[in-house]
Amino acid sequence: MTDAAPATRPVRISTTLTASIAAAAGSALLALAAHPIAGTAAYAWLLTALLAGAAAAPITIDLRSRKLPNRWVAPIASGAAVQTISIAYATADPWRVLWPAITAAVVFGIYVALGLAGMFGFGDAKFAAAMTIIPAIYAGPLALYVVPIAVLLAGLWRAVLTAAGHGKRPRAHGPAIAIATLVILATTIALQQAAGVLQ
Repeated sequence: MTDAAPATRPVRISTTLTASIAAAAGSALLALAAHPIAGTAAYAWLLTALLAGAAAAPITIDLRSRKLPNRWVAPIASGAAVQTISIAYATADPWRVLWPAITAAVVFGIYVALGLAGMFGFGDAKFAAAMTIIPAIYAGPLALYVVPIAVLLAGLWRAVLTAAGHGKRPRAHGPAIAIATLVILATTIALQQAAGVLQ
């Protein structure tokens, strides 16, 4: 009888998990390094630019294949979640964590319900929830307006395409979600800056 070593299997870590961990770590480093230096308003604009950049790949994929892959959506959510914690800590405001969690959950639930009605896919629900986190840090419950604005934008785009004779085939909804979240975020930051809330 011989003692054979058990066959070892290499540990496989998914690209989604790896990207999410990297996004969370990068987000934490950004919060530690840039937030104290840039100030609240400049940091909010930096987050807006980073969110727009992070959304570029998933919406490009959505436009091509009408899919929003987890490997692109999960890092947005994990990086945004770290930002909520760091900004809440820096501002001593627990609502900077609570509103993003609440609004992301509500937006996810609304999109799941609309998806069950056949209007959107599950990827849209995940993407909308992930994209809503950063705007909710600054806009609070007003970030819920992502849903009606995105639906309105998608409807207008569909009407334009239908009027141009391009049929009624399904269209990507990710771009409308991204535009809606960025409009809410930029508008909120600009208004808060004008009111002196963000310095």
